[in-house]
Amino acid sequence: MGGEIYISVLCLSWTDEAWSRPADMEGARARILEREGGYPEDLINLHFYSSLRWDADIILWFSSRRPESFAEVKAAALGRGGAGLIRASYSMMSIYEGSPYLRDGGAKPEDTLTREPKKYFIAYPHEQDT
Repeated sequence: MGGEIYISVLCLSWTDEAWSRPADMEGARARILEREGGYPEDLINLHFYSSLRWDADIILWFSSRRPESFAEVKAAALGRGGAGLIRASYSMMSIYEGSPYLRDGGAKPEDTLTREPKKYFIAYPHEQDT
């Protein structure tokens, strides 16, 4: 393994119990979206989005050079959400490959991943045969 960058999308959804406790749900949401403390410090990026998927309410999109970060982020998000209020509903992982369409040949992969995020995030499974 060389200098791979691992990308992950983690979707979280509120439980039925959370929907019956809106004040607790709002507090849990604020804790999940708090970037400081709790999430691994060596993440390349960490972004939060509201979801349009039927089975998710919050999306975390992040990348790291350590695959162990996936389990750490999931544990941190679920721990911050509170027992019985939130669950992981969907996730996907991949290894980052730079786009052949980028013109800046000197750019590092981290340069693309640390840019200011756009308003919307669209992720879909993609398989490429080489």
